[in-house]
Amino acid sequence: MKLADHVDSIRELIYKAFDKQFGRLGIGAKKTIEIEKLPSELHNKRNKLEEIIQSHIGETGTFENAREKALEEFTFTLFNRIAAIKVMEAHQLFPPIITKESIHGDRSFGHKAWLEENPSQRHEELEGLREYVKYAFNTLANDIALYSGSYPYALLPHPIELDEIINAFNNIQNDTQIEAEIWKNDDILGWLYESYNNAKKQAFKDSKDKTEYDKVSLQSQVYTPKWVVEFLVNNSLGKLYLEMYPNSNIKNRYKIANAPQTKERDIKSLHEIKLIDPACGSGNFLLYAYDLFYELYMDQIDNFGADYQEKDIPKLIIENNICGIDLDDRAIQLATLGLYIKAKQNRRTITNLKFNVISSDFFLPDFEQVKEIFETSNLTSEQQKLVEDIWDDLKYAYKFGSLVKIGEKIQAKVESIYEKVKREGQDLFNTADIQDYYLFEQTFFKNLESAVQKYASSNSNSFLVDKTSDAITFLKLVSQKYDVATANPPYTDSSDFGVDLKEFIVLILNEVEGIDGIDLNCGCPAPKVFNHGSGSNLLGDLKKLEEILSTVKKYSKKQYTSAKVRIGVNEKIPVEIGKAVEACGVDFVSVHGRTRAGKYKAPVDYDAIKQMKEAISIPVIANGDIKDYEKAKEVLEYTKADGVMIGRGAIGKPWVFYQLKHGIEDISNELKKEIILEHFDAMLKFHGPHGAIMFRKLLHSYSKGYTGANEFRDIVNKISDIDVMRDMIENFF
Repeated sequence: MKLADHVDSIRELIYKAFDKQFGRLGIGAKKTIEIEKLPSELHNKRNKLEEIIQSHIGETGTFENAREKALEEFTFTLFNRIAAIKVMEAHQLFPPIITKESIHGDRSFGHKAWLEENPSQRHEELEGLREYVKYAFNTLANDIALYSGSYPYALLPHPIELDEIINAFNNIQNDTQIEAEIWKNDDILGWLYESYNNAKKQAFKDSKDKTEYDKVSLQSQVYTPKWVVEFLVNNSLGKLYLEMYPNSNIKNRYKIANAPQTKERDIKSLHEIKLIDPACGSGNFLLYAYDLFYELYMDQIDNFGADYQEKDIPKLIIENNICGIDLDDRAIQLATLGLYIKAKQNRRTITNLKFNVISSDFFLPDFEQVKEIFETSNLTSEQQKLVEDIWDDLKYAYKFGSLVKIGEKIQAKVESIYEKVKREGQDLFNTADIQDYYLFEQTFFKNLESAVQKYASSNSNSFLVDKTSDAITFLKLVSQKYDVATANPPYTDSSDFGVDLKEFIVLILNEVEGIDGIDLNCGCPAPKVFNHGSGSNLLGDLKKLEEILSTVKKYSKKQYTSAKVRIGVNEKIPVEIGKAVEACGVDFVSVHGRTRAGKYKAPVDYDAIKQMKEAISIPVIANGDIKDYEKAKEVLEYTKADGVMIGRGAIGKPWVFYQLKHGIEDISNELKKEIILEHFDAMLKFHGPHGAIMFRKLLHSYSKGYTGANEFRDIVNKISDIDVMRDMIENFF
């Protein structure tokens, strides 16, 4: 049986066990029994479960959905708890807790030892298995909050069901179809995470429902291959380190592209360097970053005389260097467990670790419920409004995770006051507004943290208290600066986004400088794009196209909103497409004169482009097989388009844009050389010294038609030196 099949089976076992448990606590799928009718010993569990479900109702909308969410969270929590124990057992971090052996009477070593200390339990169901597991979890809770009895989703099934679940986990390593040392793999928890969600992921995909915030974590789960993780971390964190210590021998042990040969940045103490994965999932990037950080600390100790002790390295990495955020609380459980196991492997006696890895799935109330906390803080009405805006952003972190903007709003407000002061010619340092906001900026996060704590402590709902306190850690992580950010960002098909996500993405882009407009590509014919409902697929569903474009136009604050289209999917419908795009209020449309079926080689239908231009009033940009100045002029004159878009035709002769701008048919060789050298310098600026090697293929295109082009290409193919390459360009063109 495959690992994924084992995971499905275990998940089903746990789910059914907790479904029965909910029923025994009087919370059935369709009927709830009054707590008074239950035995008194069940009241505490029942109250805890009711608190959780009530909290989830606010998020999911109905009791049925809230119960299902709670059931899923309990299921995955127990799955994680037991899976992590199997991993820790495999690494011999402690004697076996759940792995049974015949020499111990078909019990685990831990269960046998516990029975020797608690002989009365031998007469209980399955020799007190449930109480033993509770004891083992409580012992682990000293180091890992996930095992605490007070953890929000802490619950154990009936002993018989618990035994069945444990046996199912143990059966994995006994399956001949599964790798013998499966539990020793560093990434096993990540594989389990992906397998666990496969069925639900497929079911949602088959449903054709729109992807909203509550399904992003499910739809965007992608297991990043180990080599990708290593490459990205090595070439971000590793490269940053070499920019400070170019003589470090790590450049000989890790694959780091364009490794610095000289010092390029000021030295920063290693324990002050912070790395974040803002969409960390089960923590693959964080786990590998842990390993690299460990090597860097050892390099500091061995070769640079740093005052670190090897025994302190795991704690330094966990508490100072590594940070992670994810929408999915389940993934955060795995990431935290993985890091704990790493630290424990390096230092067996390590305890009381404080992890900077947090889920944004926490709860905050409406601002009205907490505003009196801030009203006592001597804030101006303007500052009060700013606090409310930021609180609302934080309140919706459970939807959008690390994408929420918090500190930026304060900074933007302070900068606007600076600009106002400068315009009015006031003394910058004596202005009361500046002084007020300087103080406000310095104390804001402290005050916000205080408000969160006050709310949590005043609330009788223990589940809310626990989840609200997560907001404090989240605040800390999103408000501090990082030296390295590395991730495989979550993704899903944007065409399937619901309105909330479309709106939010546009709002994010609004905050990014250097973007003049937002263009929706509805023209790409590539199968991997088309088959996922994006690109030219949208031309077959004009209602969906209008929905997306209208949302972008409504919320965008950029100067332009536009669309790139083709003239149809299989049939040519240029007028219908043009009118649909125009109705969304876009500023212009670019149209490629082929259908999707025509891909890249069918004859371009300039008549269709002309028809679209005649049918709509917004500017139309013509595209398709425009390879030179003459063709561009011909297309403009025939279609009456407002401009042309040139793609492949510009490769090897980008001066076509200069020709069109200035209306000149011929261009001098000197100007061509100037443009080629400008391109060469841009490649070097972006790619570094490797840009010279990458520029070889571009010189092949640039040299086309020149006398001696073949000999020139043969020579440049062997050149990697920047200065030599530049001399060749200067002399040949």
